[in-house]
Amino acid sequence: MGDYKTAEEFSLKSLRYRQNSNASDLEISRSYHKLGWIYEIVDIDKSFKYYKKSLDIKEKIQPTHPDTLTIYNNIGRLYDRRKNYAKALSYYFKSLSIQEEYLLRKDPNTAMLYSNIGLVYMKINKYHNALEYLKKSLNIPLPSFCQ
Repeated sequence: MGDYKTAEEFSLKSLRYRQNSNASDLEISRSYHKLGWIYEIVDIDKSFKYYKKSLDIKEKIQPTHPDTLTIYNNIGRLYDRRKNYAKALSYYFKSLSIQEEYLLRKDPNTAMLYSNIGLVYMKINKYHNALEYLKKSLNIPLPSFCQ
């Protein structure tokens, strides 16, 4: 946990520096995103707070950027951990729509999103849907470095 405290300290300093300088909104969004990631393990409420601040900025200026997709996925994962499966699915599907529309469909990230969706469907006993998404996940080939 020592590394967590150091990461938190430096990330908060970075955020304050960016807020007090002429940093772009994108740089501030990155600081919020990093803090959301840091807090995921130790304080889910703070993680939500920082991810949502990052998302507010990203949705305005880069709604289809891969970072936006990642934030949607991370928020979905937090809702999944809280057992709020409807919201988890909502965020996973937002992430998936960016992935499928603007990025590669046959990409490991797409497979991960299909898997996340399938696993949530399993948790809510929608096994037909779970099977559909888990099969989609398995139909995406792994990159050669993963084999």
